[in-house]
Amino acid sequence: MTEAMGSEGDILKVAVFEAAHALGAHLAIHPDDRSNPNLFFQLVGPCVVDHALLDDAQKKLQDESRKNIIALGFPCEEIAALLRAVISSDKHLRECCVFPLGLAFLINKEIMPSVLSVLGEEHESQHLENLYAQFRKTVYEQGPFRRVAYTHIFNLAIEPEILQVGPRAILRAISSADIPTLLNEPSLGQSFLHPEASGNVFFVTEQEGVVDDNDYRWLSEQRMLAAELCTVLQYFKDGIVSLGYSGIHFNPPWVNLLRKPGLLFQGEIRRRVYKNGQDRYTVSNEEMETVRRWLAVLAHPKYKARMTDTTNDLRATIERAGTYYEASHDRMAVSERLIALAIAIEALFSPSDQGELRYRISQNAAMLLGRSFDERMPIFESVRKMYDLRSKLVHGSYDVAKYRNGELASEDLLREWGSYLRRSILAYVILLLRDYNSKKQILDLLFAACFDSERAVQLQTSSNEKLFINEFSTNPNQES
Repeated sequence: MTEAMGSEGDILKVAVFEAAHALGAHLAIHPDDRSNPNLFFQLVGPCVVDHALLDDAQKKLQDESRKNIIALGFPCEEIAALLRAVISSDKHLRECCVFPLGLAFLINKEIMPSVLSVLGEEHESQHLENLYAQFRKTVYEQGPFRRVAYTHIFNLAIEPEILQVGPRAILRAISSADIPTLLNEPSLGQSFLHPEASGNVFFVTEQEGVVDDNDYRWLSEQRMLAAELCTVLQYFKDGIVSLGYSGIHFNPPWVNLLRKPGLLFQGEIRRRVYKNGQDRYTVSNEEMETVRRWLAVLAHPKYKARMTDTTNDLRATIERAGTYYEASHDRMAVSERLIALAIAIEALFSPSDQGELRYRISQNAAMLLGRSFDERMPIFESVRKMYDLRSKLVHGSYDVAKYRNGELASEDLLREWGSYLRRSILAYVILLLRDYNSKKQILDLLFAACFDSERAVQLQTSSNEKLFINEFSTNPNQES
């Protein structure tokens, strides 16, 4: 324990002992209050709460409560001043408790129930010394303040159980027994809210010390980082994976008593699992290297500017298609996934001339993805079949029995269409990063490629993921 922490503890000790003696005097007059486990917090809280955090009605109630407590003879103002002095001088407690009210809550939970049991007993002073020594160990000897954000990545499995994402971010498999603690559930051993078949892999970041004491805002920022990773995973390879809920946990463990009231998480907990958890989206350590490269690409100033340029026609096209493709990872019903995929592929490949729309969309997809006639024909037929099913759904002419039984399209077909769409969007993204600027520019090239094989090869080479990533890795600081 450092010398500075020792001096800080002396101020804390004064506050705790003053509070103990004041409670002893109060209980001598009001003995029935001894059974109240929150007595200290109720007596000192109204005097220590920050007025700036209250609205006018709350301020009025707080002032009335403070006057009533003072009228009882309890020195709440003096104790409140000591608590403010502790928070002002003690960096560790300021980071953990944030406000004097948090410190009052800590004292009430961690030491005052024991204090109440020894007040008036023989050797009271020695008992108080022993209780305070144990309290100091709890406060100061469980490590520095840290907050850790956990964002669930739905349906993900990793090999090994921890994968490095960035300097301060990892993917980690969490045991089922630890998830209730993360969510602050009262259940032990197994979460009621989190279905294990949805996967137990979380995106984890942590911060030691406090720059911003707004936990909700910090958790939102970490969730955005998880969303960026999840987006890369959705386009990295085929499979269902999506952003889940985000939770927060604190160290020392007692901080969770102060800053996690009840269930605390952002986002939604996805209760319906994908294929009963039997078809995971898996990422290996080797694959993670490519994922990290893509994250580096998207963080590069030039490419980040291209991806955030809302005035660029091609970027707008990618956003329209991407929105529905990503939605297909979240939706469970076959009809909803099918429509989302169809809208996305139409956003990519529909020409401005709406004549023969089904044919042109299928042709454009086949020309972009297929390297030969033998590859293009199955893509063409598959995309046309998807568009036919989509038309039956939106026009109300589908087979009701198949729809009711979930047989309108097989899981294999949905995955096939999702794969075509993923590869197409990724190709558009690479072309955007290579300074293509409009959907029409790409569609014109696809039309020309029907009659000029060299054009087809050139377009597919320009949009090839491996070539692009290798070029970036060779020269990550490229200007152009």
